[in-house]
Amino acid sequence: MKIFKFSKDNENKNIIFKAESKKDIKNIATSRNYGILTKLGESKDDKLSQNLKFYAKEFFGNYFNAIKMPIIISSFRELAVMVGGGISLHEAIKHLLKSTKDKKMHTILSHASEELNQGKMLSASLQTFRQELGDISLAMIKLGENTGDMKNSLEKLVHILSNIYTNKQKFKKALRYPLFIITFIIIAFLIIITVVVPKFKEVFESLGADLPLPTRLLLGAENFISRYGFYAFVAIVLLMILTRFKYKNDKEVKLSIDNFLLKIYLIKNIIFNSEMARFMLILTELIKAGIPVSNAIDTAVDTLTNESLRKKLSTVSALIGQGVSLSQSFNNTKLIEPMLISMIDAGEQSGSLDNMLGNVSEYYERKFDDILDNLSAYIEPILLLFLGLIITILALGIFMPMWDLSQAVRG
Repeated sequence: MKIFKFSKDNENKNIIFKAESKKDIKNIATSRNYGILTKLGESKDDKLSQNLKFYAKEFFGNYFNAIKMPIIISSFRELAVMVGGGISLHEAIKHLLKSTKDKKMHTILSHASEELNQGKMLSASLQTFRQELGDISLAMIKLGENTGDMKNSLEKLVHILSNIYTNKQKFKKALRYPLFIITFIIIAFLIIITVVVPKFKEVFESLGADLPLPTRLLLGAENFISRYGFYAFVAIVLLMILTRFKYKNDKEVKLSIDNFLLKIYLIKNIIFNSEMARFMLILTELIKAGIPVSNAIDTAVDTLTNESLRKKLSTVSALIGQGVSLSQSFNNTKLIEPMLISMIDAGEQSGSLDNMLGNVSEYYERKFDDILDNLSAYIEPILLLFLGLIITILALGIFMPMWDLSQAVRG
């Protein structure tokens, strides 16, 4: 691990991060607005400390550096208005740079302005901020550059991002009730296990008889929680952190998890319909703009977040390159329903492919909205079953031995 000293605004600062070469160091320094590299040397920290710092930065970096979606949407909307009003893209970015208050967005716009000064395209200058802005933003900006209609592309980008943000908010809102119920059940169970069950423990043990299975389960749970509860909690948290880190940095792990998510009840439908709606919407806009179908598919695939769907849909472009029709290529993925394949085929035959793809996108969007609107209804039976099971175990575990005792006294 190296330590790098940078100078900016007459202030020196030491920064530690991972890089393969001096070229990578300069690229990272430029993208993160560190300033000019003035010194390169070895860090004095021990290896464990270095690794902890690096992995903490990698894991938590997104939380501290992430830009809120409304800020991105607002920035692109202002940019679209200024470009539509006849202001050059470079001047529009300069105006936006003066008005933005978000530090990360200010860094991005500052970097873009400097790159444009050097004659680079906006999409190329924003590549270093792909993680912050997202693939969709870069794809639509590149579309505007290719078609020469940046205003229209930015407006469509704002529309797409607004839909994504709205869907995320609807999803969070729909989850509030189920999460509240689950949290309440878990807290109530833990209180009963740690407070109520120990009071009955001595009474149960004094019976001197074989305890029923529900009671043994409760006593076993109480014993485990009292002895290993804290360690189990820490282990779960560490496992979640490790899983998240591997998910972000290991493609094989990401593919495995994404495959698993597409098999879970309800979650698979939410992920599939939201991803396909976004994919079809972007594909429609690209084809409308005159982008070749194969290139449009490659760009639309890059915007997918689920690695399993990305892998399957990436085969479509290769098949089209071999002369296979779009409808047949989609059919080979086994992802799209026969009815929708027929619609796409009809669009190819009639020359109205973009309109048909737009209808397919709306179909997936409606299915996604329907799931969100009725999420509580879908989850409620599972919650009731889970709650009923917990209550039954608690009731039987506590009252069955007492009932046996009362029977013995009467006898």
